[in-house]
Parts: sequence; C-alpha cells; structure tokens
Amino acid sequence: ELAGEGATPSPTTPQGSAEPLGSISGIVDEDLNNDDVGDEPLEGILIQLTDELGSVIATTTTDATGFYIFYDLPKDSFLVVEVNSEGVPLDVIDASGLPKDNLVPVSLDEGENSTANDFTDEKERIIVGQVLEDVDNDGDGDAPIDGVVITLVSQGGDFVVATTETGPDGNFTFVVEPGLYTLIEETPVNLVDVKDSDGGNPNVIETVDVQTSDDVDNVFVDEKTSAAPSGAPTQSPTASPSESSMPSGFLLGSISGYVDEDLDNDDQGDEPLEGILIELKDPSGGIIASTATDSEGYYVFYDLPNGRYFVVETNSDLVPLDVSDVDGENDNKIVVGLGSGSNATYKNFTDEKERTITGQVLEDVDGDGDGDAPIEGVLVSLVDPETDTVVTTTVTDSSGNFTFVTEPGTYSLVEETPKDYVDVTDSDAGDPNTIDTIEITIGDDKDNVFIDKLATASPSESPTTTPTGTPTGAPTATPLGSICGT
Repeated sequence: ELAGEGATPSPTTPQGSAEPLGSISGIVDEDLNNDDVGDEPLEGILIQLTDELGSVIATTTTDATGFYIFYDLPKDSFLVVEVNSEGVPLDVIDASGLPKDNLVPVSLDEGENSTANDFTDEKERIIVGQVLEDVDNDGDGDAPIDGVVITLVSQGGDFVVATTETGPDGNFTFVVEPGLYTLIEETPVNLVDVKDSDGGNPNVIETVDVQTSDDVDNVFVDEKTSAAPSGAPTQSPTASPSESSMPSGFLLGSISGYVDEDLDNDDQGDEPLEGILIELKDPSGGIIASTATDSEGYYVFYDLPNGRYFVVETNSDLVPLDVSDVDGENDNKIVVGLGSGSNATYKNFTDEKERTITGQVLEDVDGDGDGDAPIEGVLVSLVDPETDTVVTTTVTDSSGNFTFVTEPGTYSLVEETPKDYVDVTDSDAGDPNTIDTIEITIGDDKDNVFIDKLATASPSESPTTTPTGTPTGAPTATPLGSICGT
C-alpha cells in the first residue's frame, strides 16, 4: 500500500491470520549546505520495496514532508530502494551508512514497525566561466574566445576531475559534486595571458568553492601576442617570463605495470602476456591514451599530469579470465591517483586460460563391457561438487562427443541415461552415471567416457503352463545298430 496523509504505522492482523503484520517507513530529505545532514524534505521521490532478490513488491512516493511508508508486511527480509530525482541526483547518506547505494536492508519481525529508514540527497553544483580576449589592450576582456581547453582539478591538484572547451560565446560549464576545486586554462596558440578573476596566476583560479552553492563568475583574459620586433632586441627583458599553463609544481609523471598469466591456478602470475590492450581513461571514461604490453608483459604511459586515472585492461580471447589486479576487484580496472611528478608502478593484471573438459558416450553393442558405437543426443551435466549445483549442460553430438569450456577448478560429470538404454560403466568405474572428480585446476581433462547398452527386450506375453500340442512321432534320427555271428 502507498503512504497516505496522516497514516499511522500500527500493525494489522487480517481475520484468520495468526501473524501480526508490520510496516517500514522513513524520510527523504535534501542536504542544502554540504554538511551531510538533511535540511529540507523532498516530495515525490520514488521508493521501491523489494525482496532480497531484487523483485519489486510495492512502490510509493514521498509526501510533502518527505515521508513514505509500506503497510501490512509479514516477517521477512526486505530492501528499501530510493530512486533519486533528476533535480537532486546525488546520494549523501542513507540509514544503512556506506556504501551510498540507495539501498536500506530491513529485517522485519512479526508486527514490527521499522522506522527512520531515511535517505539524504543533494543537488549537483554548477561552475561557469568565460575566456575573453583583451582586444584594446586595456586589461579587460572584450571578445569571447572559442575552443579554449579548461581543466577542473581537485583543490591541491590531486587529480583531474574533468576537462571541457569554451563555446563560441567563450563560456565553459562544469556540473560536479559539492566541494572545493581549481580551474586551469590552457592558453590558446598565438595568445598570451593577461589575468583571471582571482588575480593570481593568470592561468589558474585557485579556489572555486561550490560546497553550498554554484560559482558562475570565473573569467580568464588573454590577448594576442605582439608581432616580432623590426630591430634588434633590447638588452634587458621587457616583461616578466610567461607562465606555464599548469600551476607551479605540476610535474609530469607516469603509470606502468605488467600483465601476466596464471598457469597453475594459484592466483599468481607465471608468464608474461604480450599484446594485451591497455587503455588510460579519465574519470568520465574518456580515453586519454592506449598501448599494448611488450614481450615482457610490460606497459607504460608517460608524460602525465597529476590527476585521477583509470587503467583498463582488455583480456585476450586466448586468456579471457580475470584472476586479480592490484585493486583486488577483478574488474579489469585499476584506479590511480597520480601525484605531481610521480611514477605509479606495478599496476599489474593477472589472467588465466579457460579449461576444456571433453568426453564421449558409447554403446556396448556386443555385451563385452566396452564402448563400440557413439550415442547421439545424450544429456551430460557439469556439476560443482561442493554445492551440488549444475554449472552447465550439453548433449552429445553425432560422434557421441561432448565438450565443456569453463573456469579452472574441480567438477563432476553426470550423464542422463538415454531412453531404452541401461548403464554399463564409466571411466572412473564407480556410479556408471557419474564421474565424481574432474580436476582441471592446471590442465584440461579429455578422457571421460560413459558406456550404456540397449535394454533387453521383455517377452511379448507370459509363458504357458502346459505344452502347446502333442509330441510328434518317433525321432527321425534314432541311432542304428547291427547283429553279427558265425
């Protein structure tokens, strides 16, 4: 049922039921000042109630006070799921704490009213600015400059958050989480820096504070370089040295590592993998650079400013399984926070090959206990012996063969005896329908055989209890003798 104005979460007991029912309720509010505490209720937020498998049981929306409730719930385990609104899309906190995943698990006892299952969200912040040309050399911006690269970094330059370019009106925009940031302008070709809105380094606005509100007044001003002088240069410099487009201390660094293969399923790399595609991406998923591992399994990306990067491996077709990476997630992605001038090394990936299990189902034609002819269409299951669950199934082909390609490990094979056949034996000589141990932690297993035979036909009717007719005459082949004398 949906939340209603003035509703109370008292348990109900339907007629004839011995189990009192309960409720789950909470509040959704907005954090206005980035202090991780809700300040104002959020109305119209979609809330879903699901079972532990994620199937939706009921939905509702928050009222004007941010309140939601689900009534008439039995004792069970539930998940309360919030769907963020487009206007307030960022998760701040929920009643279950970290991770901020919009999920609150609730284990409800009989008749219990579970309250304070709350969610707190906040709006994104907008950073807006403009790059202008000083046309008349008065130190002020007069005309917009299109196509200027602007980089947003975390304050202190720990990592690059995003980059963008100015439009035809010279404007640039970033939509980000609340926080403190720094803006860096890359001075366009044939222009020199004049100033920016914070009055310091003309390429860097050091502090952009969007913790509690947007920041929309960021300006960089540049001007065209002077033409080369017609005469000899003066003996002393006429202006201060130009500054780099990156603030002082922004030295370049590198990210490197290895990709190797685990040959014996011990989760350790044993041999290098050559030719593996490695991509370097920014936090938004944009590809910065790509490379391939050399004969030693080594890769490297040079000349990187400080920032936050993702190193992404693409597995080869021959060695497709992930074993580990230095992040421990086995997701083919390593997050690197690169400091100024740092060399991040040993960002390694380890992969391994799949294993192959093959076998055959044969018919014992002559009753000698050996397989003589293939049987097609027999169902064979690959089973995890620890959990007794079926991993996958297949059927034999016209040659009686079957194949499984799977991860390294220990398995069992189970044959479903075909119709009109009976079991004879299999290659482990135990239960003729089950090969108990298939060990493929290191290599493949290709010698699995099931043998069946056609069942003996049953008599067409019961035997008679009396002879079917009178005996025939004297035998036709009575032995003959002789008489002799003197």
